[in-house]
Amino acid sequence: MKGLTIAQKHKGNIPRPPKKCSGYYHNVRQGESLFIIAKKEKVTLKSLIESNPQITDPDMIFEDQVICIPKSDDKNNKDFCVLPLMPTPEATMATGIAFVKKDTKELLLVASNLPNPSVLFPDANTYTAYLLDEATGNVERFNLEQIDSQWVGQKTNKPLRHYNFVIVAPNISSGSLILGEPIVLEGNLEQCCR
Repeated sequence: MKGLTIAQKHKGNIPRPPKKCSGYYHNVRQGESLFIIAKKEKVTLKSLIESNPQITDPDMIFEDQVICIPKSDDKNNKDFCVLPLMPTPEATMATGIAFVKKDTKELLLVASNLPNPSVLFPDANTYTAYLLDEATGNVERFNLEQIDSQWVGQKTNKPLRHYNFVIVAPNISSGSLILGEPIVLEGNLEQCCR
């Protein structure tokens, strides 16, 4: 799929934005890809690419590049709740989004700009997402897989209604929550699981 590659630092000229834009202009930030921007802005990746003819390769965008965000087509986003994940002081440059399917409450998580796990926690070699229930103390986890510079994971076949929060933390392959483990991203699931 095109549009997944994170924006690069620019070296020289950045393509100019299109002269006409049906929506508004957006400055590409560090850690964003066209896919991430499309999900954050609630537009389809296809419409985002079509609105930016100056981008000849959707996997070649640059930090500080100005692109056109087309008017949102809400009917394309009725099925999903998009939850931005917030970085913590341990990883201020980290970005992440959780997509929660409204009817099944399945969750897809995409994170980028995460530091090497072992830098944050000794012997860590991966990242794990944890679903937390404050009331009962229940914790459910799923490991993230590194694909290029992004970490991706999903939780299926399990309703999320009982979980309040999602957090992302470095971990060893076994994936158990370890006391003192630094959290790099966090989000409140209640807005998606009502």
